[in-house]
Amino acid sequence: MNTLKSDIKVWQNELALKAGQRQSVRDTIESWLCLEALTWEPWLAGQDMFDQLSSLNGKRPSPQTVGEFIRQESLYQPDINDGVRVNIAPLQRAGLLTADVLVAKDVEKAIADRAAWRDDERRWCRQGKLPKPGWWE
Repeated sequence: MNTLKSDIKVWQNELALKAGQRQSVRDTIESWLCLEALTWEPWLAGQDMFDQLSSLNGKRPSPQTVGEFIRQESLYQPDINDGVRVNIAPLQRAGLLTADVLVAKDVEKAIADRAAWRDDERRWCRQGKLPKPGWWE
C-alpha cells in the first residue's frame, strides 16, 4: 500500500509539472502575433470583411474594423481541414517546436496558403457555392 501511495505522489508531481509546461506553451501560442499582418490594411480596406462570413466561427460577431480582422486572422487557429503543414507552420515560426518539421522556406508559404484558402472559402460562400466556411465546424 505504501508503494502505491508513493507512486501516486510521484504521478501527481509529474502531472503538476506537465500542467505548468502546458500552460507555458499555451501562453506562448496565445500571445503570438503576425506582425506582417499589420501591413495588410490598405489591401483589406477594399475587401468584404465585415459580413457574418468573416466571423471566427459563425457564432461570434464579425470584426468591425480592419485591425480587428487582422487580429482575428493572426490568431493561431488550427483547422483539421488545413492539414499538418499549415497548422504546424505558425508553431515552427514561433519557435515552439523542439525541431523544425518544415523546410524554412515553406513556413511562410504555408501561412500564406492558409490565408488564401480562407479567402477563397469566404468568396465561394458569398457566391453561394458553399453553405459555410469549412473551419466553422
